[in-house]
Amino acid sequence: MSVTLRAPPPGKHLMSLIKHYFAGKTAAISGAGDGIGRALSQRLNAAGCHLWLSDINPETLAGTCSLLDDAKGRVTSQVVDCG
Repeated sequence: MSVTLRAPPPGKHLMSLIKHYFAGKTAAISGAGDGIGRALSQRLNAAGCHLWLSDINPETLAGTCSLLDDAKGRVTSQVVDCG
């Protein structure tokens, strides 16, 4: 009897680990208006994580918030200049 081992589809295994760890937890992300901050916000929101988001630019922060599903995890945002 032979056994064939296959790697999980790209991203699938990682997302299941993220969901397992972050579901129901809260994360604060500065620079959430674009780039890595926006991508992290989307990934954690999909996992059911509650988010506290901040950015210096109100337009890009609002853009990120519009991409998120409040039903999956509570989203709170504030325009902040951390610098």
